[in-house]
Amino acid sequence: MSVDDKGPLHFMDRLVGGRWHYLAPEGGPDIGMVHSFAWQLPGAMLVSESRAPGGTTYGYWYWHPGEGRGKMLSVGQALEGISLAEYSEFRMDGDTLICELTTHDAEGAKHYREEWQFPDDDHYHWTLFALQDGGEQEVMRARFERRTE
Repeated sequence: MSVDDKGPLHFMDRLVGGRWHYLAPEGGPDIGMVHSFAWQLPGAMLVSESRAPGGTTYGYWYWHPGEGRGKMLSVGQALEGISLAEYSEFRMDGDTLICELTTHDAEGAKHYREEWQFPDDDHYHWTLFALQDGGEQEVMRARFERRTE
């Protein structure tokens, strides 16, 4: 398969199992967002489902053998139509998943970077940065907790 016996995306195992629930900040609203992840081809292709009041989004996380890196395509419902995000790369750096992505909508393309920090096996802290004019600006952040139901 390549990288090791488990497959090149074995580091994504940490997301599989249970459902990841959005944790509202103290005093903040619970937006009801829930993510789940399942292997379709262990170590090489993962499918995610993200449910929120605005709709459902599906992500197809895969290993691109020609480019030697993880990529992802996300398609879903948005308040104003279809949402599309292309992840040109995702990789682990220690306990942080780093994703480079471009979103597409009626206004055009926008470039972002995500960081998913895993303080333990059942939590991650997500931060989204907009990339523009050679710099980056934090756009939003959220925390998620794994629950088995």
